Amino acid sequence: MTCSICNAPCDQWRYRYHGDIYCKECFHEHFELLQCHKCKKMKYIHYKTKPTPTCKICQIDDTPCIRCKRPVTRFGKITKAGQVCASCSRYFIEPRRCELCDKVSFNVFTRTIDHTKRSICTSCYEKTLPVCHLCQRKKKDGTYNVDGKFICTACQEEPRVCEQCGSLFPAGRGRICMECSAKNGLMEKVNFASGALPDLLAEYYRSFAAYLIKKRGAQFASHRILHFFKFFQELEEMMKTTMPDDSPSFPSYEEIIEYFSVAYTRKYLTVMQFFEHEGIIKWDREIQAVYADLDMIDRYLDAFRPQTFFGKIIRRYHSFLNEKYSDGDISARTLRLSMTPAVKYLQYCQFLNEETPTQDILDGYMYCIPGQRNSISPFISFLKNSYGYDLKHTTKRQPPIALERPLTSKEQRRQRFIKMMRSLNGELQTKRIYNQEDILRITIEYLHDIKVPNDKVMISFLPIKKRDKDHFIRFAGREFYLPSESS
Repeated sequence: MTCSICNAPCDQWRYRYHGDIYCKECFHEHFELLQCHKCKKMKYIHYKTKPTPTCKICQIDDTPCIRCKRPVTRFGKITKAGQVCASCSRYFIEPRRCELCDKVSFNVFTRTIDHTKRSICTSCYEKTLPVCHLCQRKKKDGTYNVDGKFICTACQEEPRVCEQCGSLFPAGRGRICMECSAKNGLMEKVNFASGALPDLLAEYYRSFAAYLIKKRGAQFASHRILHFFKFFQELEEMMKTTMPDDSPSFPSYEEIIEYFSVAYTRKYLTVMQFFEHEGIIKWDREIQAVYADLDMIDRYLDAFRPQTFFGKIIRRYHSFLNEKYSDGDISARTLRLSMTPAVKYLQYCQFLNEETPTQDILDGYMYCIPGQRNSISPFISFLKNSYGYDLKHTTKRQPPIALERPLTSKEQRRQRFIKMMRSLNGELQTKRIYNQEDILRITIEYLHDIKVPNDKVMISFLPIKKRDKDHFIRFAGREFYLPSESS
C-alpha cells in the first residue's frame, strides 16, 4: 500500500482521508491539530477546510449513503464520492494480497499476529486461532487449563441453559446448544429441499432426515443431508421416465439398480439402507451381485475404443463368452472373472506401447500378477484360435517367483533414493523428471532390497492399496510397503 501523495510505501502507519492514503510525513504536512467548528473537538484536520476547520466525520454528517441513498445509521467508510453505510461498505473493498498465501481477495485485512500487524486473509487468520475445547469454535481470546487445552473467554463463565432443550452447554456456543443448533439447521434444509420434490419423495426425504439423525447424529445429518438430495431428485426423474404418471408406487430394487447401476447406488448407500430399513424396497443380494458383474463388464468394454485393434479383440471375446452365458453354461460372475485378466493384459500391452499381444508382454504380466495364471488361460486359447497368436504359458501351479537382489550397493541405492526425494520435494533443481515408474522402482529397490526386472515389467500399472494409513503395492505374489508423502 502506497501513499496517494508521494507514492511512498506505507508499512505500519497510514491515515485514510476521503479515499486517499497518507504516509506519516504527508500526514503531518497536510493535517493540523485544530478544533472542529461543528463537534468542538480537537482533531487532526485537513488544511483545505480553513477558515472553518471541519473534521472528516463532520464533513459527511447528515449525508445519505452513496449506494443505497438511505440515512447512515451505522458508519462504514468514506470514499472520494461520499460516505458509505456499514451494510454497503463491503461493495467498496479493494482486493488485496495476503502476505501468507499470496492470494488476492476481498477479505484481506490488517490483523495482529504475534504482536505484529500484517495483511492477512480470513482463511489464513483463522488458521492461527486456537479451537476452544468446550464450544469447538475458533476464538482469539482465552486461556489454557492444566491439561493444556484452550478454553475461550466465554466458556470460562458458568454453563448456560439451552433455550430449546433445557440442557447445560458451554457459554461460547451462544443461546442454544450444539445439538439443537444442528437440528434447526437440518430442519431448515429439509423443509427447503422437500418443497422441490413430489409428495411421496418429500415424505421419504423427511423420514430419511430423522433416520440419519438416529444413525449418525444431528451434526452429521445437518452437514450431509443436501448431499443425498441429488439422489432423490434423480429418483424423481426415473419415476417420470419409467413409471406411469398415475402410479403411486415406488420402484423396486431391481428397477433402481437397472436404471442407475450398482456402482452409482453405492455412492448413496445410506439412502438405499434407509429404503430397506423402512420396508420401501426389498434388497436382493443375488440380483445385486448379478448387476454388479454386468456393470463391471460394461466398464471393461469401454476400456478401449471400439475402432482400435484391442477394442475389437475384447468385444469379440465378450461375444464369445456371452454366448456361453446366454446358454446357461457360465454365470455372470464367471463371465466377469474371465474378462478381467483379458482386459488387464491388453491394457498392459497398451501401456508398453505394443500394438499386438506378445509373449514378452505376457511373461512380464505374469511376473507382476501371477495369481491370474489360470483365469487368463481361456483368453490365451481364444487368441490362438481366433487370431493365430501362439502364446505359451502353463496353468500348472508354479513355485513362488524368486526375487533377486539388486546389483548396485546399498549406499548407491540410498543416494539415489535421497536424490529422488529431494527432487520431488523441490529441494533439488535437476533436469531429470521422475515419473511414477521410476519412483516405485527406486523406492522398492532401496527399502526392500529387491531388483525389479526392466524388460516388460511395469509396476506402475498395478494399483496401490491403502490399509490403516499405510500404502502397499502387490506384485510377484508379494506385498511391498510404500512410504506416504507425509512420512
